[in-house]
Amino acid sequence: MRPRLIVWRVISVILLSLAVGSCGSSDPISRLQLADGRIVSDLTGRWSATVVLLYSPAHCFTCDGLLAEWRRFGRESEVSVALVLTAPPAHAQETALALRRVAIAGVLAEGDSNPEGPAAYFFRGKTLAESAVGEVQQALLLREMRASAGAAADPGSTS
Repeated sequence: MRPRLIVWRVISVILLSLAVGSCGSSDPISRLQLADGRIVSDLTGRWSATVVLLYSPAHCFTCDGLLAEWRRFGRESEVSVALVLTAPPAHAQETALALRRVAIAGVLAEGDSNPEGPAAYFFRGKTLAESAVGEVQQALLLREMRASAGAAADPGSTS
């Protein structure tokens, strides 16, 4: 009777491990392939919180204000901000980004199902916590995150 109980426990543990392990990156954004072979969730690295910005190379210039705000937030908070381009930048775009000191964390691999930018994806660890597609939604997410960072920095605040 005991060996049968042990077998059932082992099977239960294995099934539970598989179920929990499969929940880690069930969203399609985490699994998006980058041109260098990594996936988007690899950009979270050692950070506990990461915002992955997904922009087309041409769009980086038209929404420079918002991109600059995200970059400032990354410098002023404990949140990592990574820029991923939807396509390889042209030489002129790459030069312009370099002159603005905008680091490119990656470029999406070519694919039919790649999302269009602009979008911001907020990860807690390797888990997608929030997404904001479009400039208006990104601005709202950035405002929320700034408010949260401010409240965390000032534990005595009531906001």
